[in-house]
Amino acid sequence: MENDTNITCVDYCGYDDERWYKEILQFVFPKPQEWFIIVLFIIVFILGIVGNFLVCYAVWKNSHLRTVTNYFLVNLSTADLMVILLCLPPTLIHDALESWFLGLAMCKIVAYFQNVSVLVSVLTLTAIAIERYTAICHPLSHKISRKKTVLIIIFIWIVSLSSAVPEILFVTIVLDPVIPPHIPLLRSCRSYVEREQFIYQMVLVCVFFVTPLYLMGFAYLRIALCLWKSTKNGVVTTGGSSNRAAAMQCKTRKKTAKMLIVVVIVFFICYLPVHLLNILRYVKVIDKSMDYIMKTLALLSHWLCYFNSSINPIIYNFMSGKYICSVRIFLY
Repeated sequence: MENDTNITCVDYCGYDDERWYKEILQFVFPKPQEWFIIVLFIIVFILGIVGNFLVCYAVWKNSHLRTVTNYFLVNLSTADLMVILLCLPPTLIHDALESWFLGLAMCKIVAYFQNVSVLVSVLTLTAIAIERYTAICHPLSHKISRKKTVLIIIFIWIVSLSSAVPEILFVTIVLDPVIPPHIPLLRSCRSYVEREQFIYQMVLVCVFFVTPLYLMGFAYLRIALCLWKSTKNGVVTTGGSSNRAAAMQCKTRKKTAKMLIVVVIVFFICYLPVHLLNILRYVKVIDKSMDYIMKTLALLSHWLCYFNSSINPIIYNFMSGKYICSVRIFLY
């Protein structure tokens, strides 16, 4: 029913209000498999809140964790916390019930900060890759202080907050043309100018998805080559305190590089489906007869985005262990 402009309420002119309400309730009520996805959303919400808070708490409480890389990771966790708290509940309601009940202001706020968080995440991951590349491959020219790191983070937020402004301008509440005006139950929070929104989405994909992927791929490939070369040339050997220190530093760098590569791979795997669905939707490839399938796919693609926000702290702890050990010290 929703958003099908080829149908008007004339096709349903024999329906009385009671019949309309019954049809709408049957339409919006989640199916069994959709309830399963809703449960997954709830799990992600809890894990994301707890995990990202612990990352921020660990760095705040432990001075030895206040490195340049960890400052960026805290910024990433802040963006993840923002999107989970502000955007996950409204998005779940919108996708599950296929209607928006929170008003125009919340519609614009959720769309805006959803976009901001994604841009902050991808720019932060790019900054981490470049910082690690200069630190490992060009250590003599690596002079990124904590002050410069804070300035870079501020710049990331300014760019992200500015680039997401079109969401506020384009997004609005669109009533379902099939439903009679006096029963405005089915409403969408989406763009009302599809051509401009499509251009905007393509720019975002190119500038904030494809380009960062290329930069991060290049950076981590060079990091892998530098670490492999240093080991092959015998820079890292056993025996002697200096050599043991060099071996430990190389081992730590390898561990950090592997962790960050996993974070980047997970990020792009989680956000690729929603980008593809948006493009297919705007170019009219998606058939209206596939509404039920697309509803499930939309739920899954949005869940993957929030899953990414909750999985990062688990990756940090699983591949590093520093955060959870530090939290345990201060909790006990």
